[in-house]
Amino acid sequence: MSEDPIRRYSYAAQEFEQAFDRICEIASIINQVRIHLDKEPHVFMISNLGVTFPAEISQAEGIFTLDAYEWPSVEDLAVAISTLATIRQRLKEAWNALSDTDKALVNEPDIREGQS
Repeated sequence: MSEDPIRRYSYAAQEFEQAFDRICEIASIINQVRIHLDKEPHVFMISNLGVTFPAEISQAEGIFTLDAYEWPSVEDLAVAISTLATIRQRLKEAWNALSDTDKALVNEPDIREGQS
């Protein structure tokens, strides 16, 4: 017995949102670092890296600190992009497999056309 087309579409839509959220999470981390480096690179610190920062930075209040363990690797980014593309295609296929009656019951996917 094959899986219900609406359920397959719903799962694909959920997976797509999760994959898209991961891309946004990576982009947010990178963007926060860029903003702080552009504004005040002299009051920026990276923790969990084994690098000693001057006390005026390491003990200061309000210093932007990046946890080195949170910084995405190029591999993390590549996997996230590849995963999103794969799931995006699966979502398109699941949408196209729905009957017109089923399409009337669910929201059309927001697959960010034009933002390949």
